[in-house]
Amino acid sequence: MNREQKCAWLVVAMFGVSVIAFAALVPLVGWGAAPAGFGMIGFAGLGPLIFRKKTQPGQIEIDERDKAIAREATLGGGMTSYCAFILACMIPWFVLQGRGTKVVSIHTLPMIVFIGGIVFFTARAVTLLVLYGRERHHSEE
Repeated sequence: MNREQKCAWLVVAMFGVSVIAFAALVPLVGWGAAPAGFGMIGFAGLGPLIFRKKTQPGQIEIDERDKAIAREATLGGGMTSYCAFILACMIPWFVLQGRGTKVVSIHTLPMIVFIGGIVFFTARAVTLLVLYGRERHHSEE
């Protein structure tokens, strides 16, 4: 397992911890403050420091296949994040329009950006793991 895969597993694990923290906070502090549980996903940013590997002179850390997988995973994460961004904008519009409300809370806007970031990093990590798994599966055949 290379460094990218380890970092991707950390992102997926921290997303799971964040969902659990959110679910635990809802009954304690309510829906307004419970999204603070997703702050736990920030610890996934420590992955490059935790999984830092010293390479020997002349040793290759990543090859062309790793770069291609990382590029495809980033594209997949970006497209998924864009879809989540559109949904995060349009769902409140549909709901509030049905109620006759013409104003969106100012607190909604940072949440939309926050959701887009979480979706990007989590979708990129999942896509990366799937692509590496598919590569391993094809090499065994």
